[in-house]
Amino acid sequence: MVANHCKHQDTRERAKHWFTQAAQKGQGRAQYALALMYREQGDDISQSLKWQRQAAQSGYTEAQYGMALLYANGQYLPQDKAQARFWFEQAAAQGHVASRLALLSQGGNAPASVAAVSSPRIAQEKPAPVTTPEPAAVAVVTPPIVTPDSAPTVAKASEPLAESDAPALNAGDAESLDFTGVEPEVVKQSAEAGNKSAQLMLGTMYEDGLGGLPSDPRDAAYWYEKAARQGDSKAQHNLALLYEDGRGVKQDYKQAVYWYSKAAAAGFTEAQNNLGVLYIMGYGVKKDEKRAKQLFSNAAAQGNANAERNLALLKTG
Repeated sequence: MVANHCKHQDTRERAKHWFTQAAQKGQGRAQYALALMYREQGDDISQSLKWQRQAAQSGYTEAQYGMALLYANGQYLPQDKAQARFWFEQAAAQGHVASRLALLSQGGNAPASVAAVSSPRIAQEKPAPVTTPEPAAVAVVTPPIVTPDSAPTVAKASEPLAESDAPALNAGDAESLDFTGVEPEVVKQSAEAGNKSAQLMLGTMYEDGLGGLPSDPRDAAYWYEKAARQGDSKAQHNLALLYEDGRGVKQDYKQAVYWYSKAAAAGFTEAQNNLGVLYIMGYGVKKDEKRAKQLFSNAAAQGNANAERNLALLKTG
């Protein structure tokens, strides 16, 4: 067992060494692969961002799309809508389908935004005193399968979306979206084929009745869960919101904690903020001001304004 572990480590280090050599020679694909390797290992996010930016600047489309998402979602980088739009445009100019959809979803000259569909939570009550010295562990909850009464009908389309290795795309809030030019048939077919970007976008469209689709939070939860189970932090966050509010699914704070925790661990700041509020309120988890403060601090450090306000509330008591 130890020998196999060492062998795996050795293989990973050799791959990392090879990618580094190729990246230093300016190969965009290698630069992006190295960025993802650093991020997956979690040992040096600054190196991950450095190599992803270089890959994006060299014209590698997946790196450009990934940079757009990081800026748009405030994940590892301060949220910057102008930078997000810039990188979406760079990738879209090279024919990147998900980037084109991201731009189309904004409509006209509207700034890029892939913020969560529902509003972030802001703590409204003062936290109770904490007696436990360490943050309470979140119990492992097995998430149920969300199944709509009748699965959405999938219309045939000529060309499905291409699957991306980058984090999945999330459509913005209902007030700023314009789905003119976005064909629901294409999104549906791609979602059924397993494309998590399309699953997330379809969930957004069903939640708010966009793109000609009926408003159906149950179908929204179904598609959010599809993307969430593929590790998409936006979908995890949006699904948690539905569980917290009891929209499309039975209200279940433990499930909200489960999915917020997934997204928060991936560095998604709104999930960190909302999970912190649940710790303050004691909904689905034991009240823990220390843990909430840690979550708010992590999100605030990445520029999340709601977390900054909640952190200030904690400090003022």
